[in-house]
Amino acid sequence: MKVLFISDSQIERQSLKVILQDRCVLDCCPADESAMRQVNDHAPDVVVIDIGGGEDDSFGMLDKIRTGLHRPGIIALGAVADPDTVAQTVKRGADAYLTKPVTADRLQAKLSAVSRDRVLDPVSVVAENPEDGTQLIGESAVMRELRRKLRKLARVDAPVLLYGESGTGKELAARSIHRLSSRRAGVYLPCNCAAIQNGLFESEMFGVEHGAYTGSRTRAGYFEAAVGGTLFLDEVAELSNGVQAKLLRVIEEQIVVRLGSTRRRAADVRLVTASNRDLKMEADRGNFRHDLFYRLHVLSCRIPPLRERREDIPLLAGAFLSQLAGRIPFDSRPRRFSAAAMQKLEQHVWPGNVRELYNVIQRAIVSAEDHMVVPEDIEFA
Repeated sequence: MKVLFISDSQIERQSLKVILQDRCVLDCCPADESAMRQVNDHAPDVVVIDIGGGEDDSFGMLDKIRTGLHRPGIIALGAVADPDTVAQTVKRGADAYLTKPVTADRLQAKLSAVSRDRVLDPVSVVAENPEDGTQLIGESAVMRELRRKLRKLARVDAPVLLYGESGTGKELAARSIHRLSSRRAGVYLPCNCAAIQNGLFESEMFGVEHGAYTGSRTRAGYFEAAVGGTLFLDEVAELSNGVQAKLLRVIEEQIVVRLGSTRRRAADVRLVTASNRDLKMEADRGNFRHDLFYRLHVLSCRIPPLRERREDIPLLAGAFLSQLAGRIPFDSRPRRFSAAAMQKLEQHVWPGNVRELYNVIQRAIVSAEDHMVVPEDIEFA
């Protein structure tokens, strides 16, 4: 994993080098013009940025990274953990917020989660659809119907359950619901439930107070950070039964209580959840709480697999090729597909859906020796 740490503090840069030694390929630089050159030229998987208490220059750097050509995962490190700072940081493009000092294991876990989410769900390569404001590419009848349904779901401020196979774009659908909803000015906060250890779920979701357990520091959880906006919980079927009970209570009361505190805090969030497993079937088997299922399944939407919209493959492949080829800093980067290469893509079964297509295009760019991708450059896993 390639990581870039941006901080004006030489001490902080040296400290992170010690923490992450032998764990990743780490570059460090101050928060100046050199930072964006590093981001664009070296294409790190994750950028860790020292917020420094939330000064304007730190947020300005977040804006530049978020809107740049290369869009890595972003982890913000801050000295404070008040809800306003966390919410503002996430709103400006950070995927996660950690308070200092941070341990090597905790930072490594967050780096892995953020990097995995960015690679597996390439939201940054999909542009906004000018027709309806969604971020879903495709002109097939299936995709047109999906976009129509997402627009309808966005108008109702109620929980939405998205279901479909892995790699179909459920996170993109959730983001589109937020962008089209009355909460669009608020925070959109994604969370991969499978990436959070069960023992840490309560503190990550609901927050924690200083002294709640050894080494704990006061910080807000996902629900507080997303107040007024949309909270997307992916892989919700992976939650343990005990965690499901705690989540159910927060949804019912719209109140959170931080670990180690008795103060009740409002949790006014639009909840969107997703699963690649049939939650109703999981509930009938005893693997998921029925009461939580019905709380999450107020509205629902199926995200179709790629094999059901093969006519969208050229559009998706072209978008991925354009975005990924731009990272290669020499003139021989591929710019188009041969007819035979596109035919090979269209005939594949795509068990991994759009996510698999993205990875195939990424491998093809590495293999291509000319301005054109040919069938020999396309390899399936």
